[in-house]
Amino acid sequence: MAVLDILAFPNPRLRNKSVDVEEHENMRGVVNNMVETMYTHQGVGLAAPQIGIRKNLIIFDPSDDMSKLTAMVNPIIKAKDGEVYTNEECLSVPNMKARIKRSKNIKVRYKDLDGDTITKDFSGFESICIQHEMDHLKGKLIIDYIAS
Repeated sequence: MAVLDILAFPNPRLRNKSVDVEEHENMRGVVNNMVETMYTHQGVGLAAPQIGIRKNLIIFDPSDDMSKLTAMVNPIIKAKDGEVYTNEECLSVPNMKARIKRSKNIKVRYKDLDGDTITKDFSGFESICIQHEMDHLKGKLIIDYIAS
């Protein structure tokens, strides 16, 4: 595994939209490097575009003990419910916090690293992490919430 460089704002590559991971693509090596990078930088989530890979791939671990690591390939939010305001930070926008309105509960369809399709409900901090990382897949950053 390797600790990768995280792209930082204003790097224009952070604004690129990602593309789906194809079924034949094995993302395990990329995910292993993303995990090492995220934990080294004390993050709770990381999206592939943050390391310069334009793929719909995110990881997150909202636990304090590194026990809830989840990788999502081609995630899609299928349903949203409720609202919550959060104060978020981002590894790609260091030294900044932004107050962001997110959905409190979400239903996400994604593939795991074995290629199995999963549909699962998320709430609380997990929901926020997923929404934050999925913003990166669309080229959106926390600073965009400040400007709107």
